[in-house]
Amino acid sequence: MLRALLITVLAGAAAAEVAQLTSANFKDEVSDGRYWMVGFTAKWCKRCKGMESAFAKIAKGSGETLQMAMFDTDQEDKSAMEQYEIEGLPAIILVKPDGNWKEYAGERDVDGLKAFILKETGLTIKTKKPKKKGSASTVGQLLTLTHENMTRVMEDTSKNVLVKFYAPWCRACTETVAVWNELAETNTDEDLVIAKLNCEHDEPMKFVCWDKFEIRGYPAIMMFSKNDKSGKKRFTGSRFKPNFLEFIKENQD
Repeated sequence: MLRALLITVLAGAAAAEVAQLTSANFKDEVSDGRYWMVGFTAKWCKRCKGMESAFAKIAKGSGETLQMAMFDTDQEDKSAMEQYEIEGLPAIILVKPDGNWKEYAGERDVDGLKAFILKETGLTIKTKKPKKKGSASTVGQLLTLTHENMTRVMEDTSKNVLVKFYAPWCRACTETVAVWNELAETNTDEDLVIAKLNCEHDEPMKFVCWDKFEIRGYPAIMMFSKNDKSGKKRFTGSRFKPNFLEFIKENQD
């Protein structure tokens, strides 16, 4: 039976593609002296799709020292999962050159993975940002809020801004990644911005979330509507797309 083509990169070449690991080559590949970030996936796993997209984007800017890879648990035996104590899917581990490894428990998106890689390896991943349709348009896009744009975006009285406040270590936050991405990608309302804010980005951001917005648990979802920028409109329902859409409908101006 033919296996999917294994895309590996020889030493000294840029690791521009996502490798497909198998039970037969797993041990040898992750022992080649580089950092390996491995995503454990399966065809039936709906939440794995967003992870695969994020891996592909990071691979293009990962350079020679880091290799992104996928391991299909449907096609291979479970020895690798047992070795790295994988109990559920999707799962992501970072295998270091010395053989030590660490499981990633944050949001399975480009920003979250880049921050984890930087923290664990010191490597800076450069990824291309999607081109906007217009200078002020956020239709079909998920906006990442930072110190630089947070105030401008949230206090824009021409926009209804729906923000998810999260922390990379929060498993409940991770569960919302796929639906939040879908919510943003399917948004066609020019007056609506779908955004996310990492409250654990640094100490000043922690203070903003805790003190200004009084966030005591994650994820916290708030609507900053055109006429009410107080953050008092908070989502308290089950975190499914129909519920988010109903919340938007009821709280936007």
